[in-house]
Amino acid sequence: MTFDTPLVSIIVPIYNAELYLSECLSSIASQTYQNIEVILINDGSTDRSEEIAENICKKDQRFRLINQTNFGVAAARQLGLKNTNGEFVIHCDSDDLMAERAIEYLYKSITDNGSDIAVGAYTGQGKLGDELITHHTCNKYDFIHNMLIGTYHSSLCNKLIRTELCREISFDKNINYME
Repeated sequence: MTFDTPLVSIIVPIYNAELYLSECLSSIASQTYQNIEVILINDGSTDRSEEIAENICKKDQRFRLINQTNFGVAAARQLGLKNTNGEFVIHCDSDDLMAERAIEYLYKSITDNGSDIAVGAYTGQGKLGDELITHHTCNKYDFIHNMLIGTYHSSLCNKLIRTELCREISFDKNINYME
């Protein structure tokens, strides 16, 4: 992947994530799709999360840190969206890991199909459904429908979404689970 590809913004809300944050950020830094900016939103962490985030920002200019008082994950995502420059966005939780070719595959899926959203494979700890979606593209209406009926895993880290579409909707600051 070269820098003639569109910029992809990755928003990572952080709250007391010192136990797994380094591994998460390392998985983002090692993406084969290189034209990324990573917006780290420290949501008032009281552990070493801010220090870990600052260290990667010093090592990799694609990462930048924004600190805020603890307003919750939805507010952190909203702040991240306000500070993105990318044509596409991925929301990655601080305990998520991204396969090294995740963005590359998601972007290819969008360009091959002319889509606004690409949904990639997801593996999680805990009970998984009988079928694993390896990739799927759809329009925004089908995406919302499939999310509501449970076809797609609700995590955002396996979804590449056109930024303008993300900005049309917002995260409810009163919802703290599966927001």
